[in-house]
Amino acid sequence: MVCLDVAVNGSKLCRAGAGPYGLLHADVLWIRRPPGQWRRGTPKGQLPMGINVGGGTFGPRLSFEHLLWKKRALRLGDEVTLRFVKAKSADRPADRHSWEPPRSRDIRPVLTALRSAYEMLPAVRGNRARALQRDLRISWRSTNRSAARAFDERIRLGASAISRVLARLRTR
Repeated sequence: MVCLDVAVNGSKLCRAGAGPYGLLHADVLWIRRPPGQWRRGTPKGQLPMGINVGGGTFGPRLSFEHLLWKKRALRLGDEVTLRFVKAKSADRPADRHSWEPPRSRDIRPVLTALRSAYEMLPAVRGNRARALQRDLRISWRSTNRSAARAFDERIRLGASAISRVLARLRTR
């Protein structure tokens, strides 16, 4: 299988491998926000540098299992080495959790995700965020219709809002 060997300053951190179908990634992070972009509940200023090694495996029916091997702080001057290798085995992931797609009729998880996105948007600045928030707000309204028609309308409007978001992201 294809594996990702990760080393920090010449010392092995881990060997990540997802099997015949999957994905592997190593994210090297440094974050420092300007004072005007600090949000309540987040650390102010600079966050610690770090590396996250993760990935996932694809299963039947579009299921997916998220995998995390290592999450570690880094310092200035640290050297991170990534090498793709072919190996028979990989290190055991430190954390894993599965995702199953919603059933064809079970749209509730999608609506919950849309609701979460709507609630996060006030923290985002800009005209795009306001337009998206307006689109999502419209999708949650239900007037004097039957519950089933209102639910169908929310699904249709929610899908329309998602389409507009994707179109806006493509224009970047």
